[in-house]
Amino acid sequence: MTDPGGSSLTLLQFKGFNFPTFDPVALENLETFEFRDDDVLISAFPKAGTHWLWEIARMLVAGNAELPVLEKDDFMIEFNPSKEYFNSMPSPRILNTHVLYRHLPGLHNRKCKIIYVTRDPRDVAVSFYNHHRKLTSYYHYDGTWDNYFELFINGNVDYGCCLDHMRDWEDVIAAHPELNILVTSYEDLQEGAAIRDITFQNP
Repeated sequence: MTDPGGSSLTLLQFKGFNFPTFDPVALENLETFEFRDDDVLISAFPKAGTHWLWEIARMLVAGNAELPVLEKDDFMIEFNPSKEYFNSMPSPRILNTHVLYRHLPGLHNRKCKIIYVTRDPRDVAVSFYNHHRKLTSYYHYDGTWDNYFELFINGNVDYGCCLDHMRDWEDVIAAHPELNILVTSYEDLQEGAAIRDITFQNP
């Protein structure tokens, strides 16, 4: 993607959707990913608090704040191409993703606990800009904030438009009341109010 100033943001288009330059094998695996009924899936648009909530969920499930250091990306289903790795994980698995519900057909008949995180899109935009500028090995982006904002607001970044992402999950919740989905926000997590709600999602 090229911004109005001519700076390019390197992305991978896969089946009409923008991704970082992840392993295409991992993206192909999305359609056949095997969820378990006791999985906990953290979902959000990038920079909305996925990593923070993933760590909180790990602590709640373990009942312990002192946990071994793990890499969130290893539990990110569109990033890790190893089916064997996911299949070998003990239950309950604390998984995370930025993709949409329609990318995960394996969720449809499962009782997984899903926690969807929102954040003020203005803060997401600033954080995502810094993310794209920092990870030069992935994105090769050196544009200005003003030019980047044009990419962001038009959905020409990885995972598309932030507002569309939130609306898509809102539509899923309305259409599938049987799904076990808790919606929380980055702002509520900061205030601590959401932690009590997340506890009820604890298997």
